[in-house]
Amino acid sequence: MLPLHNVLASTAPPEPLSPSASTSGRSEKGRNATQRTRRASSLQCPAPTPSERIRKTQSVLTRWSELHDAILESREATEKIVRSEDSNGILLSGAADGADTIFGEHALSANHEVVHFMGPRNEPSVEARLAQGFSFYYLDDTVLEGPQCNEIFRRVNQERSLGKWLATAEEEWRDSRRNVFQVLRADRVYAVGYRQAPSAETPALDVGGGTGWACQCYADRFYGENAEPADKCQLYFFDDGDPDWGGCLKDPATHRRWSKWDALRKVWQPLDGSPPPPRGLYAGIGTTVLDPEWGERAIRELMALAIAKAQARAIQALMAPAAEKTVAEEENKPFVHRLLRGFNWKMLILAFTEELDDGTEGGKTRKLRGGCGLECLAGKK
Repeated sequence: MLPLHNVLASTAPPEPLSPSASTSGRSEKGRNATQRTRRASSLQCPAPTPSERIRKTQSVLTRWSELHDAILESREATEKIVRSEDSNGILLSGAADGADTIFGEHALSANHEVVHFMGPRNEPSVEARLAQGFSFYYLDDTVLEGPQCNEIFRRVNQERSLGKWLATAEEEWRDSRRNVFQVLRADRVYAVGYRQAPSAETPALDVGGGTGWACQCYADRFYGENAEPADKCQLYFFDDGDPDWGGCLKDPATHRRWSKWDALRKVWQPLDGSPPPPRGLYAGIGTTVLDPEWGERAIRELMALAIAKAQARAIQALMAPAAEKTVAEEENKPFVHRLLRGFNWKMLILAFTEELDDGTEGGKTRKLRGGCGLECLAGKK
Protein backbone atom coordinates (compact mmCIF):
# COMPACT_ATOMS: atom_id res chain seq x y z
CA MET A 1 0.00 0.00 0.00
CA LEU A 2 1.27 3.47 -0.84
CA PRO A 3 1.89 5.94 1.98
CA LEU A 4 -1.21 7.89 2.76
CA HIS A 5 0.48 11.23 3.37
CA ASN A 6 -1.10 12.86 0.33
CA VAL A 7 -4.67 11.91 1.16
CA LEU A 8 -5.59 15.36 2.27
CA ALA A 9 -9.19 16.40 2.40
CA SER A 10 -12.86 16.07 1.60
CA THR A 11 -14.12 16.12 -1.95
CA ALA A 12 -17.27 18.04 -1.13
CA PRO A 13 -17.64 20.64 -3.90
CA PRO A 14 -17.43 24.34 -3.09
CA GLU A 15 -20.52 26.49 -3.28
CA PRO A 16 -21.17 27.42 -6.93
CA LEU A 17 -20.31 30.94 -7.97
CA SER A 18 -23.04 33.39 -8.78
CA PRO A 19 -24.07 33.63 -12.43
CA SER A 20 -22.25 36.95 -12.68
CA ALA A 21 -18.96 35.11 -12.18
CA SER A 22 -19.29 33.03 -15.36
CA THR A 23 -16.71 33.71 -18.02
CA SER A 24 -17.36 35.49 -21.29
CA GLY A 25 -15.18 36.66 -24.14
CA ARG A 26 -12.67 33.89 -23.49
CA SER A 27 -9.47 33.74 -25.56
CA GLU A 28 -7.17 30.73 -25.94
CA LYS A 29 -4.48 32.20 -23.72
CA GLY A 30 -6.69 34.44 -21.61
CA ARG A 31 -6.79 34.69 -17.83
CA ASN A 32 -9.72 35.55 -15.58
CA ALA A 33 -8.22 36.92 -12.38
CA THR A 34 -11.54 37.30 -10.58
CA GLN A 35 -12.53 33.70 -11.20
CA ARG A 36 -9.11 32.39 -10.16
CA THR A 37 -9.25 34.43 -6.94
CA ARG A 38 -12.70 33.12 -6.06
CA ARG A 39 -11.73 29.53 -6.84
CA ALA A 40 -8.56 29.81 -4.78
CA SER A 41 -10.67 30.67 -1.75
CA SER A 42 -12.64 27.42 -2.17
CA LEU A 43 -9.73 24.98 -2.52
CA GLN A 44 -10.53 21.67 -0.87
CA CYS A 45 -6.96 20.43 -0.40
CA PRO A 46 -4.72 22.17 2.17
CA ALA A 47 -1.08 22.70 1.28
CA PRO A 48 1.25 19.86 2.34
CA THR A 49 3.40 20.31 5.40
CA PRO A 50 7.18 20.74 4.90
CA SER A 51 7.77 17.09 5.81
CA GLU A 52 5.21 16.00 3.22
CA ARG A 53 6.91 18.13 0.58
CA ILE A 54 10.25 16.48 1.34
CA ARG A 55 8.79 12.99 1.09
CA LYS A 56 6.97 13.73 -2.17
CA THR A 57 10.02 15.40 -3.68
CA GLN A 58 12.00 12.27 -2.99
CA SER A 59 9.32 10.01 -4.45
CA VAL A 60 8.59 11.98 -7.65
CA LEU A 61 11.76 13.81 -8.64
CA THR A 62 14.46 11.61 -7.19
CA ARG A 63 12.95 8.19 -7.81
CA TRP A 64 11.66 9.16 -11.26
CA SER A 65 14.50 11.45 -12.37
CA GLU A 66 14.83 9.56 -15.68
CA LEU A 67 11.12 9.58 -16.44
CA HIS A 68 11.44 11.98 -19.39
CA ASP A 69 14.03 9.75 -21.08
CA ALA A 70 11.84 6.69 -20.49
CA ILE A 71 8.80 8.39 -22.02
CA LEU A 72 10.73 9.22 -25.18
CA GLU A 73 12.22 5.71 -25.32
CA SER A 74 9.19 3.43 -25.10
CA ARG A 75 6.07 2.45 -23.22
CA GLU A 76 7.90 -0.46 -21.62
CA ALA A 77 10.65 1.82 -20.28
CA THR A 78 8.04 4.19 -18.87
CA GLU A 79 6.12 1.43 -17.15
CA LYS A 80 9.32 0.07 -15.65
CA ILE A 81 9.86 3.37 -13.86
CA VAL A 82 6.38 4.45 -12.81
CA ARG A 83 4.95 1.02 -12.07
CA SER A 84 7.90 -0.50 -10.30
CA GLU A 85 5.99 0.10 -7.08
CA ASP A 86 2.33 -0.36 -6.20
CA SER A 87 0.38 2.74 -7.17
CA ASN A 88 -3.26 3.79 -7.12
CA GLY A 89 -2.76 6.12 -10.07
CA ILE A 90 -0.30 8.58 -11.58
CA LEU A 91 -1.47 11.92 -12.97
CA LEU A 92 0.57 13.61 -15.71
CA SER A 93 -0.27 17.28 -16.15
CA GLY A 94 1.20 20.77 -16.40
CA ALA A 95 0.35 22.86 -13.27
CA ALA A 96 -1.22 25.65 -15.34
CA ASP A 97 -4.20 27.67 -14.15
CA GLY A 98 -7.56 25.98 -14.46
CA ALA A 99 -7.86 22.30 -15.31
CA ASP A 100 -4.24 21.26 -14.61
CA THR A 101 -4.32 22.64 -11.08
CA ILE A 102 -7.76 21.21 -10.30
CA PHE A 103 -6.81 17.77 -11.58
CA GLY A 104 -3.70 17.94 -9.38
CA GLU A 105 -5.70 18.85 -6.28
CA HIS A 106 -8.10 15.96 -6.64
CA ALA A 107 -5.46 13.46 -7.72
CA LEU A 108 -3.59 14.14 -4.47
CA SER A 109 -6.84 13.67 -2.54
CA ALA A 110 -7.17 10.28 -4.25
CA ASN A 111 -3.67 9.32 -3.05
CA HIS A 112 -2.38 9.39 -6.63
CA GLU A 113 1.09 10.45 -7.56
CA VAL A 114 1.23 13.74 -9.48
CA VAL A 115 3.82 14.81 -12.06
CA HIS A 116 3.52 18.31 -13.55
CA PHE A 117 5.87 18.68 -16.52
CA MET A 118 7.28 22.21 -16.73
CA GLY A 119 9.31 23.78 -19.55
CA PRO A 120 11.42 26.93 -19.17
CA ARG A 121 8.56 29.17 -20.36
CA ASN A 122 5.65 27.41 -18.63
CA GLU A 123 4.18 29.27 -15.65
CA PRO A 124 2.39 27.33 -12.89
CA SER A 125 -0.70 28.65 -11.19
CA VAL A 126 -0.34 30.32 -7.82
CA GLU A 127 -2.28 27.48 -6.20
CA ALA A 128 -0.12 24.79 -7.80
CA ARG A 129 3.09 26.57 -6.83
CA LEU A 130 1.98 26.71 -3.19
CA ALA A 131 0.36 23.28 -2.78
CA GLN A 132 1.78 21.08 -5.56
CA GLY A 133 5.29 22.40 -6.12
CA PHE A 134 6.78 19.10 -4.94
CA SER A 135 5.32 17.49 -8.07
CA PHE A 136 6.98 19.79 -10.64
CA TYR A 137 9.19 17.99 -13.15
CA TYR A 138 11.38 20.51 -14.95
CA LEU A 139 12.43 19.98 -18.56
CA ASP A 140 15.01 22.16 -20.30
CA ASP A 141 15.28 23.03 -23.98
CA THR A 142 17.92 20.39 -24.62
CA VAL A 143 15.15 17.85 -24.03
CA LEU A 144 12.19 19.82 -25.41
CA GLU A 145 14.03 20.74 -28.62
CA GLY A 146 15.91 17.47 -29.03
CA PRO A 147 15.50 15.30 -32.13
CA GLN A 148 12.77 13.04 -30.73
CA CYS A 149 10.61 15.90 -29.49
CA ASN A 150 11.17 17.81 -32.71
CA GLU A 151 9.86 14.94 -34.81
CA ILE A 152 6.71 14.59 -32.71
CA PHE A 153 6.22 18.35 -32.52
CA ARG A 154 6.41 18.87 -36.27
CA ARG A 155 4.07 15.98 -37.03
CA VAL A 156 1.42 17.32 -34.66
CA ASN A 157 1.81 20.85 -36.00
CA GLN A 158 1.29 19.66 -39.55
CA GLU A 159 -2.08 18.25 -38.53
CA ARG A 160 -3.07 21.20 -36.33
CA SER A 161 -1.89 24.06 -38.55
CA LEU A 162 -4.08 23.77 -41.62
CA GLY A 163 -3.67 26.86 -43.75
CA LYS A 164 -0.75 28.26 -41.72
CA TRP A 165 2.95 28.40 -42.41
CA LEU A 166 4.52 25.60 -40.40
CA ALA A 167 7.29 27.84 -39.02
CA THR A 168 4.69 30.25 -37.67
CA ALA A 169 2.76 27.41 -36.04
CA GLU A 170 5.88 25.96 -34.44
CA GLU A 171 6.74 29.29 -32.82
CA GLU A 172 3.14 29.82 -31.70
CA TRP A 173 2.95 26.43 -30.00
CA ARG A 174 6.52 26.24 -28.71
CA ASP A 175 5.36 26.32 -25.10
CA SER A 176 3.24 23.21 -25.76
CA ARG A 177 6.26 20.99 -26.33
CA ARG A 178 6.09 19.76 -22.74
CA ASN A 179 2.65 18.33 -23.57
CA VAL A 180 4.43 15.48 -25.35
CA PHE A 181 5.44 14.07 -21.97
CA GLN A 182 1.91 14.30 -20.60
CA VAL A 183 0.28 12.11 -23.25
CA LEU A 184 2.85 10.08 -25.18
CA ARG A 185 2.65 7.05 -22.82
CA ALA A 186 -0.57 7.77 -20.90
CA ASP A 187 -3.11 4.95 -20.76
CA ARG A 188 -5.92 7.48 -21.01
CA VAL A 189 -6.35 11.23 -21.34
CA TYR A 190 -9.00 13.41 -19.71
CA ALA A 191 -9.28 16.89 -21.21
CA VAL A 192 -11.59 19.79 -20.37
CA GLY A 193 -11.80 22.64 -22.85
CA TYR A 194 -13.64 23.93 -25.89
CA ARG A 195 -14.14 22.92 -29.51
CA GLN A 196 -12.96 25.29 -32.21
CA ALA A 197 -15.49 27.00 -34.43
CA PRO A 198 -15.70 25.30 -37.86
CA SER A 199 -13.45 26.77 -40.55
CA ALA A 200 -11.07 25.69 -43.29
CA GLU A 201 -8.27 25.66 -40.69
CA THR A 202 -10.09 23.59 -38.06
CA PRO A 203 -8.64 20.06 -37.72
CA ALA A 204 -10.84 16.99 -37.31
CA LEU A 205 -9.82 16.72 -33.65
CA ASP A 206 -11.13 20.21 -32.99
CA VAL A 207 -10.25 20.84 -29.32
CA GLY A 208 -8.83 24.34 -29.05
CA GLY A 209 -5.60 25.74 -27.64
CA GLY A 210 -2.70 23.82 -26.14
CA THR A 211 -5.20 21.27 -24.84
CA GLY A 212 -6.06 20.40 -28.43
CA TRP A 213 -2.37 20.11 -29.27
CA ALA A 214 -1.93 17.54 -26.47
CA CYS A 215 -5.06 15.64 -27.54
CA GLN A 216 -3.74 15.45 -31.09
CA CYS A 217 -0.39 14.16 -29.86
CA TYR A 218 -2.18 11.38 -27.97
CA ALA A 219 -4.55 10.52 -30.85
CA ASP A 220 -1.64 10.23 -33.30
CA ARG A 221 -0.59 7.08 -31.47
CA PHE A 222 -3.52 5.31 -33.14
CA TYR A 223 -2.83 6.42 -36.73
CA GLY A 224 -0.25 5.55 -39.38
CA GLU A 225 2.58 3.04 -39.27
CA ASN A 226 3.14 1.10 -36.04
CA ALA A 227 -0.14 2.47 -34.73
CA GLU A 228 -1.67 1.17 -31.53
CA PRO A 229 -5.09 -0.53 -31.91
CA ALA A 230 -7.73 2.14 -32.49
CA ASP A 231 -10.11 0.53 -30.00
CA LYS A 232 -7.53 1.17 -27.28
CA CYS A 233 -7.84 4.95 -27.69
CA GLN A 234 -9.13 6.41 -24.44
CA LEU A 235 -9.34 10.14 -25.06
CA TYR A 236 -12.16 11.69 -23.02
CA PHE A 237 -13.17 15.31 -23.49
CA PHE A 238 -15.57 17.55 -21.55
CA ASP A 239 -16.82 20.41 -23.73
CA ASP A 240 -16.77 23.50 -21.50
CA GLY A 241 -17.12 26.03 -24.32
CA ASP A 242 -18.34 29.45 -23.19
CA PRO A 243 -21.88 29.99 -24.56
CA ASP A 244 -21.15 33.72 -24.93
CA TRP A 245 -17.91 33.31 -26.90
CA GLY A 246 -18.12 33.18 -30.67
CA GLY A 247 -14.72 31.53 -31.01
CA CYS A 248 -15.93 28.06 -30.04
CA LEU A 249 -18.39 25.51 -31.35
CA LYS A 250 -21.45 24.81 -29.19
CA ASP A 251 -22.61 21.50 -30.61
CA PRO A 252 -25.70 20.35 -28.64
CA ALA A 253 -24.48 16.74 -28.95
CA THR A 254 -21.25 17.44 -27.03
CA HIS A 255 -21.60 20.81 -25.27
CA ARG A 256 -21.29 20.59 -21.49
CA ARG A 257 -20.96 16.81 -21.44
CA TRP A 258 -18.26 14.15 -21.77
CA SER A 259 -17.40 12.59 -25.11
CA LYS A 260 -14.91 9.96 -26.25
CA TRP A 261 -12.78 10.24 -29.39
CA ASP A 262 -13.54 7.56 -31.96
CA ALA A 263 -10.12 6.97 -33.52
CA LEU A 264 -11.57 4.96 -36.41
CA ARG A 265 -14.17 7.46 -37.57
CA LYS A 266 -12.33 10.52 -36.19
CA VAL A 267 -15.42 11.93 -34.50
CA TRP A 268 -16.56 12.65 -30.96
CA GLN A 269 -18.88 10.06 -29.45
CA PRO A 270 -21.03 11.60 -26.65
CA LEU A 271 -21.17 9.62 -23.40
CA ASP A 272 -23.99 9.10 -20.95
CA GLY A 273 -22.51 10.51 -17.75
CA SER A 274 -18.84 10.56 -16.78
CA PRO A 275 -16.13 8.33 -18.28
CA PRO A 276 -14.43 5.61 -16.20
CA PRO A 277 -12.52 7.22 -13.31
CA PRO A 278 -8.75 7.68 -13.61
CA ARG A 279 -6.40 4.85 -12.76
CA GLY A 280 -2.98 3.75 -13.92
CA LEU A 281 -0.95 6.28 -15.86
CA TYR A 282 -3.29 9.04 -17.01
CA ALA A 283 -3.19 12.66 -18.19
CA GLY A 284 -5.53 15.30 -16.77
CA ILE A 285 -5.33 18.53 -18.77
CA GLY A 286 -7.42 21.44 -19.99
CA THR A 287 -7.88 25.13 -20.51
CA THR A 288 -6.83 27.79 -18.03
CA VAL A 289 -10.35 29.17 -17.47
CA LEU A 290 -13.21 26.82 -16.63
CA ASP A 291 -16.83 27.43 -15.79
CA PRO A 292 -17.15 26.53 -12.06
CA GLU A 293 -20.58 24.96 -12.56
CA TRP A 294 -19.58 22.88 -15.60
CA GLY A 295 -15.90 22.34 -16.30
CA GLU A 296 -14.72 22.39 -12.69
CA ARG A 297 -17.68 20.31 -11.54
CA ALA A 298 -16.98 17.74 -14.27
CA ILE A 299 -13.47 17.19 -12.90
CA ARG A 300 -14.73 16.90 -9.30
CA GLU A 301 -17.34 14.31 -10.27
CA LEU A 302 -14.84 12.38 -12.39
CA MET A 303 -12.41 12.10 -9.48
CA ALA A 304 -14.99 11.45 -6.77
CA LEU A 305 -14.92 7.64 -6.91
CA ALA A 306 -11.11 7.54 -6.96
CA ILE A 307 -11.07 9.71 -3.84
CA ALA A 308 -13.69 7.51 -2.13
CA LYS A 309 -11.48 4.49 -2.78
CA ALA A 310 -8.52 6.25 -1.21
CA GLN A 311 -10.64 7.05 1.82
CA ALA A 312 -11.68 3.40 2.09
CA ARG A 313 -8.04 2.29 1.96
CA ALA A 314 -7.24 4.82 4.66
CA ILE A 315 -9.92 3.36 6.93
CA GLN A 316 -8.62 -0.14 6.26
CA ALA A 317 -5.12 0.91 7.27
CA LEU A 318 -6.47 2.48 10.43
CA MET A 319 -8.60 -0.53 11.39
CA ALA A 320 -6.22 -3.35 10.45
CA PRO A 321 -4.89 -5.54 13.29
CA ALA A 322 -1.54 -4.36 14.59
CA ALA A 323 0.17 -7.56 13.40
CA GLU A 324 -0.81 -6.77 9.81
CA LYS A 325 0.36 -3.16 9.80
CA THR A 326 3.62 -2.26 8.14
CA VAL A 327 5.97 0.32 9.55
CA ALA A 328 4.95 2.73 6.80
CA GLU A 329 1.26 2.36 7.65
CA GLU A 330 1.95 2.99 11.33
CA GLU A 331 3.94 6.11 10.43
CA ASN A 332 1.03 7.39 8.38
CA LYS A 333 -1.55 7.24 11.15
CA PRO A 334 -1.51 11.04 11.60
CA PHE A 335 -2.34 11.47 7.94
CA VAL A 336 -5.23 9.00 8.19
CA HIS A 337 -6.64 10.92 11.15
CA ARG A 338 -6.23 14.14 9.23
CA LEU A 339 -8.21 12.61 6.38
CA LEU A 340 -11.03 11.48 8.65
CA ARG A 341 -11.45 14.97 10.11
CA GLY A 342 -12.60 16.14 6.68
CA PHE A 343 -14.17 12.87 5.57
CA ASN A 344 -16.71 12.93 2.76
CA TRP A 345 -19.10 10.36 4.17
CA LYS A 346 -21.77 11.18 1.59
CA MET A 347 -19.54 10.14 -1.31
CA LEU A 348 -18.28 7.06 0.52
CA ILE A 349 -21.82 5.86 1.20
CA LEU A 350 -22.70 6.50 -2.45
CA ALA A 351 -19.75 4.41 -3.57
CA PHE A 352 -20.70 1.61 -1.17
CA THR A 353 -24.35 1.41 -2.10
CA GLU A 354 -24.42 1.90 -5.86
CA GLU A 355 -22.84 0.03 -8.72
CA LEU A 356 -20.31 2.44 -10.22
CA ASP A 357 -17.99 1.86 -13.18
CA ASP A 358 -14.48 1.77 -11.72
CA GLY A 359 -12.65 1.18 -15.00
CA THR A 360 -11.53 -2.36 -14.16
CA GLU A 361 -12.24 -5.48 -16.18
CA GLY A 362 -15.11 -6.30 -13.84
CA GLY A 363 -16.59 -2.95 -14.72
CA LYS A 364 -18.51 -2.27 -11.50
CA THR A 365 -17.89 -1.85 -7.80
CA ARG A 366 -19.94 -4.21 -5.67
CA LYS A 367 -23.06 -3.17 -3.84
CA LEU A 368 -22.83 -3.03 -0.08
CA ARG A 369 -23.44 -6.49 1.42
CA GLY A 370 -22.70 -6.83 5.08
CA GLY A 371 -19.16 -5.63 5.71
CA CYS A 372 -17.76 -6.00 2.21
CA GLY A 373 -17.88 -2.36 1.16
CA LEU A 374 -14.42 -1.28 2.30
CA GLU A 375 -12.74 -4.36 0.84
CA CYS A 376 -14.52 -3.86 -2.49
CA LEU A 377 -13.44 -0.24 -2.82
CA ALA A 378 -9.91 -1.14 -1.80
CA GLY A 379 -9.72 -3.66 -4.62
CA LYS A 380 -9.88 -6.82 -2.49
CA LYS A 381 -12.22 -9.67 -3.29
